[in-house]
Order: sequence, then structure tokens, then C-alpha cells
Amino acid sequence: AVFMSDFVPRELWYLHSIMQTWLSFFATTSTS
Repeated sequence: AVFMSDFVPRELWYLHSIMQTWLSFFATTSTS
């Protein structure tokens, strides 16, 4: 993930991390 920060803004990477977590949570609740 270190090489990713070379061309990907930290804000974008942080947003992607949150979105991935939210999607994972949503997928868990929808299947339940």
C-alpha cells in the first residue's frame, strides 16, 4: 500500500477504505 500513495491522494485512499468498509457492512446486513 506504500507504493499506492505515490499516485493516489491520501484523502482518496481514506475514502476508498471507508467505502469498502461500508459496502462490506451493507452486504452483511442485506444477506442476513
